[in-house]
Amino acid sequence: MSSEVFDEACKLIIELLKLRGGSIDIKTVVEELERKNISRATTYRALERLSSTGVIKRVKRGIYQLTEKDYALLAEELGRELCLLIKCGNSEKLKRDLLDELGKELTKIEEIHKTFINTTLPSLRSSGMSELLISLLSSVYENKAFFIMVVMESFKLLVTRKLINEGCKDLFTGLPEEYATLIRKVADMNASSLERFLNARIDEVYPLLDKLREILAKHGFKDVIWLKIIAADIPVSVRDIAMLSLASFCSEIEKWGVKDMTKCATALFEISDNLVRSGCRPLGEKEKESLVRNCKVLAEALK
Repeated sequence: MSSEVFDEACKLIIELLKLRGGSIDIKTVVEELERKNISRATTYRALERLSSTGVIKRVKRGIYQLTEKDYALLAEELGRELCLLIKCGNSEKLKRDLLDELGKELTKIEEIHKTFINTTLPSLRSSGMSELLISLLSSVYENKAFFIMVVMESFKLLVTRKLINEGCKDLFTGLPEEYATLIRKVADMNASSLERFLNARIDEVYPLLDKLREILAKHGFKDVIWLKIIAADIPVSVRDIAMLSLASFCSEIEKWGVKDMTKCATALFEISDNLVRSGCRPLGEKEKESLVRNCKVLAEALK
């Protein structure tokens, strides 16, 4: 029995319980999973795992109910997959930290991922985005753990907005007014875009991802994830992946006549990434030069 089949059996049992109001008999579970080519033995093992982790409980002979802890299965899945990505030493410990520090908030990760796969990608297709890019996104982001790592990195785009909302005035020291306006407007646009992209309120998602980053840092995450390519694990900067995703979307927008969108978005991401570590401060000379060099067209357009 492969781990993929076992995981699928667990997920299907949870889905069946939710569809039937939280209670189901074992005969129905076995029949439904057999229709999915999952053996009776695997089904029983999945029921045993879900019972031992507190996701379901047996209320009487042959009858199971869903408990309030259905996120325990998600914690186990994410603990294992995230640990593979960051090469942590103990996936069980990571799972426990996810449960203890995030608990039911973990279900938001699943909701965001489902929304992206089932709603956002189809909407991108209807908007005219290239089929090749959509297929690539579908394949790459099917992995829930990988997806949330990239989303977590992409949320660095919101750091500038957060600092502005907290009253950071130093950020605009020495900047021409059109670039100060650009930063303010793009910061708001990023927040609105991410809310539409994830179908979730930023104020709810930001603290969740911030806490997730803290948890992963305790388990050795240093902005590098390991991707299995053929037979080898290759270290890749999650920052580079986020920037590549950003550039891909911006290049699509440029097709609609928005010039220099990719260059400017990349420059603003790098500034936000720097501000994550430093907090509120005036931009450095190199950051100002990059802003002027890459964002001149947009700054003029947003005057």
